[in-house]
Amino acid sequence: MADQVKTIECLARLLDAESPVVRQRVRAELVAVGPALRQWLEKRGWLKSPEIQFKLSELARQAETDAMMGSWLGWIGMRDEYAKLEKAAVILAELEAGRSLAPSISHLLDDLAQAYLKDRRGVDPLSLNRYLFVEGRLRGGVEDSLTRYSNLHYALTHGRGLPITLASVMMLCGARLGLRIQGCNLPGRFMAHATVAGRSVLFDCFHEGKVLNRLEQSSLPLSPRKNLNHYLYNPPSAIDIAARMLNNLMSGYVRDGSLDAYRHCLALAQALRSSRTAKRHRLLSEPDRAESAFEPGCLVRHKKLGYRAVVVARDERIRRLGGPGQERRQPWCHLLLAGSGSAYTAEASLEADETGEEIHHPLIPQYFERFNNGRYRRNDKPWVQPT
Repeated sequence: MADQVKTIECLARLLDAESPVVRQRVRAELVAVGPALRQWLEKRGWLKSPEIQFKLSELARQAETDAMMGSWLGWIGMRDEYAKLEKAAVILAELEAGRSLAPSISHLLDDLAQAYLKDRRGVDPLSLNRYLFVEGRLRGGVEDSLTRYSNLHYALTHGRGLPITLASVMMLCGARLGLRIQGCNLPGRFMAHATVAGRSVLFDCFHEGKVLNRLEQSSLPLSPRKNLNHYLYNPPSAIDIAARMLNNLMSGYVRDGSLDAYRHCLALAQALRSSRTAKRHRLLSEPDRAESAFEPGCLVRHKKLGYRAVVVARDERIRRLGGPGQERRQPWCHLLLAGSGSAYTAEASLEADETGEEIHHPLIPQYFERFNNGRYRRNDKPWVQPT
């Protein structure tokens, strides 16, 4: 540490060097020092002139941003969405607190899941919601402190948080229990969503885990062009949730006048936007594929209409979608819809239904032998359009 202090002292003296090449190299070397530059500045910076103090403060901020950006960009490439969300929450919590936090968020979530298992016989989303919110272990924090209540660590240790913070706790705790609980990114309110006995259930974690009935769901303020099914069956990714958390933090820092913290969050938000743009470019540059992603027996869900279905057969005659100049090869699928009815739908309109729950339809026994591990086993009977 003593050698590092000497290095900083020597470099600080060269910040006003006559040569622009030297000044640029010195700035780069000081940024490379990392968070230690801020520590030195807080202890010894008063020995320097106000101008040098300002320059060192700017470089310390850059060093902190660079150090934070390294870990921030690391989680974006992770494959598991729950692990990504947890990693992002850890980084944002440490940013808000200004230090590493102990016990860690992961340990707190582990303890919460274990305590739930000891206290409950069954494991299901409704029971978890009751344990966390209805019984008052976690509750909504009035939005007088967007930064504190955005902190997942604070929510776990003090039992207070914003809607998105509390819903994230439920999602991450549920993942430890083998429950698939997702976010519902509604305008003005973030909720948790799960499928229970084939029925979509919305949990308002901020308001004591209230389970919304049909009337309450129909009265939610939604975008004019999107119905509730769009929000239920297009859950936000970890990147989407992190972006919304960042917006809350930035609003809070602006309100509190914390300019440095706001700049850190802004840098993280820009990195997220860049990652999204890069992903879109990769998808657009991929060649069109005619192969079907959904084999007979797969459970699917319509992206816009929200209905669940099982693929009975796929049309080997590849059709084309889109207007002139926008056509691309696109397979289509014959479906049996949950409840009754059938559909002939472009595969681009479908996504995998990961609930793992059976489809109830009178023609299921005619085309499938059994249901196992979240999919049906198709028999040899050829598809005939139901009449």
